[in-house]
Amino acid sequence: MERKYFIGIDFGHGETTVSRVPGYNGEPVSQVALRATRRGEKKTIPSAICKKGGEWSLVYGVDDYKDPEMRKGFKGMIGSISSTDRQSLKIFAELIFKAIIENDSDLEYTSHEQRNFSLGIACPSDWVNKDKGAREAYLSFFRDECQLPVDLCINESDAAYFSKYYKYNVEDSIFVVDLGSSTIDFTTIAGAKAVKKCCWGANLGAHLIEDLIVNSLLQATDVADAEQRKQKSAQRRAAIERVNQMRKDANFIGTADTAISLLIREAKEEYYTERRPGFPINISYRDLIDPSNWKGDMDELFAPCLYTMMSAEQYENIISSYVTSLGNVIQQAKMRLDEHGIVPTRVLLSGGACRMPFVREFVERYFATSRIDIDQQPECVVSNGVALFASAYFNAQQQLLSKLADIDFSALYKDADKLATYTAVERLLPEVMEVVTTGYNKSGAGICDTICGFIKGLGPKNARFSAIVNQLVTNRINDKIRAAVAEAIKQVFGIDSDTSSIDVTLKNVVVMSFGEDNFGPGGAIYNRVRYWIANAKFVWRTFGFNWEKLRDEDDRREIATNVEQRLKTFISEDGAIVYPQQGLSEIANSLKQQTVAEALDIFVQYQLFEGTYKA
Repeated sequence: MERKYFIGIDFGHGETTVSRVPGYNGEPVSQVALRATRRGEKKTIPSAICKKGGEWSLVYGVDDYKDPEMRKGFKGMIGSISSTDRQSLKIFAELIFKAIIENDSDLEYTSHEQRNFSLGIACPSDWVNKDKGAREAYLSFFRDECQLPVDLCINESDAAYFSKYYKYNVEDSIFVVDLGSSTIDFTTIAGAKAVKKCCWGANLGAHLIEDLIVNSLLQATDVADAEQRKQKSAQRRAAIERVNQMRKDANFIGTADTAISLLIREAKEEYYTERRPGFPINISYRDLIDPSNWKGDMDELFAPCLYTMMSAEQYENIISSYVTSLGNVIQQAKMRLDEHGIVPTRVLLSGGACRMPFVREFVERYFATSRIDIDQQPECVVSNGVALFASAYFNAQQQLLSKLADIDFSALYKDADKLATYTAVERLLPEVMEVVTTGYNKSGAGICDTICGFIKGLGPKNARFSAIVNQLVTNRINDKIRAAVAEAIKQVFGIDSDTSSIDVTLKNVVVMSFGEDNFGPGGAIYNRVRYWIANAKFVWRTFGFNWEKLRDEDDRREIATNVEQRLKTFISEDGAIVYPQQGLSEIANSLKQQTVAEALDIFVQYQLFEGTYKA
């Protein structure tokens, strides 16, 4: 089935987004709705799961937060996350894929093979910096354990870069600041190549802000009087403990912390997106526990258990330690770039947390000469980049396949084999001619037997000849493939790629033998060799040719050289080697299959631009 659409998923630690190319209504890229609601389509959802009617479901809003089995924060390096988090991530991934198929009517899916779209995902860049095998493990997890038809995986910061790729010049130096819920990643790409020494990250994800706010609430820092602050703090802790005890009595898994964290995140996002004058938090018992499990006065159920009205000043004071740390790490990034003589022409901000104004303020302070790029929806930059990358990658791959399809593999093999045969004969023939020149005392017919017998013995059973032909044929075909791959990348992306490391190993190189009839006594080539000898410059023509009469070795060598050159000229022409049509067809088909398979594998290594995944 033809691939018409390209889907990119950003499984974030805090929230998940999905993008599509081509987008809706003529847009180059759009977000895929994960749920249709009365208020509109929900395109960004928390990376969390809950139970509904005994079945696992995605978490769509506050009504789901009170679920006793709700889980979040389960994304992590595949080799180190707990079995519970691993299972949760698997369930979440399967639900996301199901939601994509159900909510996008353009997509057709009956099996991994029968689908009209390609699917790509993004892996946190800092994971790959810490462990070179992290990206492959991440990809294998979604393919093998989640059974998702994932075609490719690209690092998150590379995806962010590719979301704006069409706007960049090769001369640009791009510095990507990808601020997610769990980490902040820095990536530097100059001349469409990642500068590895300037690609790194820090554990300063935006979830730390939520942690600071929760900690502030439980310490009642919004209350001025010390004694009142102590009482308020005890009341708030007791309220949370009360909910947790109810959960425990009902044999529920998990505490209210997950719901509180999500509610705080919503308040934080509302504060920044709607530019509120203060930071209001009003969390009631009903936000944390289902009414059917409430033990107490029903009126109390609606009473706030965590409530405060922070001023903007109070809020900024609470998160000041985080802001300072973030500013320091951005300054360190600038210093690292300075050490390597890189002044970014553009800085790209990625991740929903980039909406916080102090992020841009730091970037503008330390990168005053750089152009700042930030989307209206920065949380979708990574998924957009994955979808755009998947589309470009597929199109480039198709161009490569098209170029390979244009190759006449029969002619390619014959050309390579002809060149290899000529070169192999050129290397081996002088040894025979030396023997003929210095010590042969028979008639011209005997010389023909020697020379033609030598040629006739060159084939797959001749180890030296076979080895030379194998290597030369492989080299010749590798040259063709290297040129095709480099040309495809150049034409699509305008990038010169070094493809010299491409090394296709042909498993079934067929070393053809010379035709028996041609080189046997009386054969066309046998007679031609004898004719060349008989008509050599210094041949006596009295009673036929007699090698013994040429006592002078120089005379013999000149005749031998003449014969050698004529013979090599003939071998380089068509007709010296007999190619059975069926055998040549089999060779061509085998060569085509191997070339396509190897070229696609090579193309994966040279994906579009040299991003951080090539670490």
